[in-house]
Amino acid sequence: MPKDFLRFIKEEAQQGVDYNYGFWFYCRGIWAAKYQGGGSYGALGNVSSWGGDAGTDMVDLPPFMLDMFDYNGDGIIGSNDQAILREISDLIWEVYDETGEMPPPITAADYLDNWAWYRVLYAKDFPDPNGYAFLPWGNADGPTIEIADAENPGISANSILGWAGGFTFWQKQFYQVQQNDPTFWIEIYGQDVYDQIMATYDLDGDGELTGYATNYQGTASAEGDSLIYWLIVYYMQERGFGGLQLSELEFPKNINDFFYNATRLTNIPLQDLVNDFFGIEGLPFRPTPPEQPPESPGGDMGGEAPVRP
Repeated sequence: MPKDFLRFIKEEAQQGVDYNYGFWFYCRGIWAAKYQGGGSYGALGNVSSWGGDAGTDMVDLPPFMLDMFDYNGDGIIGSNDQAILREISDLIWEVYDETGEMPPPITAADYLDNWAWYRVLYAKDFPDPNGYAFLPWGNADGPTIEIADAENPGISANSILGWAGGFTFWQKQFYQVQQNDPTFWIEIYGQDVYDQIMATYDLDGDGELTGYATNYQGTASAEGDSLIYWLIVYYMQERGFGGLQLSELEFPKNINDFFYNATRLTNIPLQDLVNDFFGIEGLPFRPTPPEQPPESPGGDMGGEAPVRP
C-alpha cells in the first residue's frame, strides 16, 4: 500500500487532514488517473464517471464546474483534462518530494491564469494548457496520443440527459471523496461552489444526491433526486418525446413549476405518473402554484381540462 495513502488515512482518522495534501492525493488517485478510461470511476475522462457515453464531453457545463476541472480551457471536462491534471499533479508531487512541503491546490481557473507563473515559482515545466489535447497514458514516456475532446463534443449539460450525466458525476465524486462528507469540497472550493452544486443537482433539497439517474433501476430509482428525474423523463415520453430527443430538450429550471404546469396542461395527474412508472403509491411532493399561471406551450398536449395531482 502506498506510503502517501497510509499517511492520508491516518490524518483523516486523527481529524487533522492536510487539505493541500488531500487535494493532490485525490488528483493523482481519482481525477487524474494515469490510464485512459480507467484507474477510478471518478476520473475526469472516464465514461463511467458520467454514467455512460451520453454524459461524456458535454458542452454547456455550469461555469463553476469548468472553473474546478477544465484545466485546458476548452469548455469541456474530459480526457484532456484528466491527462493535463496528471502532468500537473506529478510535478507537484516532485515539489513535495524535494521540499517536504505540499503546495496549495491549483484549480482549473487558477491554472489557466497562472500556469506560466507556476513554472517560475516551482521551477518545473508545467504544461501549456492552450490547445492541450493529449489523452491519459499508461507508459513511462508520458502522453503521446492527441485527440481533442472539443473535436467531438457531446450533448448539452442543460438537456434532460445532460442533467443526468452531471448528477452521476457529482454523486460519484461525493462518494469517492470522503464518502459524502462535504467538508473537503467546502474547504477547497468554498461554500458558494458547494451550494451551486447542490442547487443544480439536489432536486428534492434534502442535502444529498440519491437514486439512480443514468440507469433506471426500477423501484430503486424511486427515491430522492432520481425519482424526480425519472418522472420528468416518463412525462416527456408520454408526450411523445424520447431517445435522443431527451438530449435536445432543456432540463426544467424550476421543478415545482414544471410539474404544476404539466399536470394542468395535460390529462396526466402526477399521482398517475408515480403509479404508472414506479408502481408505488404516494406523491414525492405536491407542486404549489407558481408565481405566473401556466401557459400552454402550443400544440395538442392531450389535455382538455385541468387535472389536479
